[in-house]
Amino acid sequence: MHEFSSEYQKEGAGQVFELAFPCESPDDVDETYDQLIAMGATPIHPPENMPWNQRTALFEDPDGNIHEIFAELK
Repeated sequence: MHEFSSEYQKEGAGQVFELAFPCESPDDVDETYDQLIAMGATPIHPPENMPWNQRTALFEDPDGNIHEIFAELK
């Protein structure tokens, strides 16, 4: 692809994407977040109830991408 376009030769920069992983329940968000951090993920934002009716937490993977785990509040 490098021969097709010089665009493929550019260095990437910044957050390219975010994956959002659904959890079974709000308690599962807390447990999953704790497990991810214990396994070496970088904490970005601890679990919190958000105004859009979800419990959400953010973590960073080893490549520096930030991802979300969430569950609907009942």
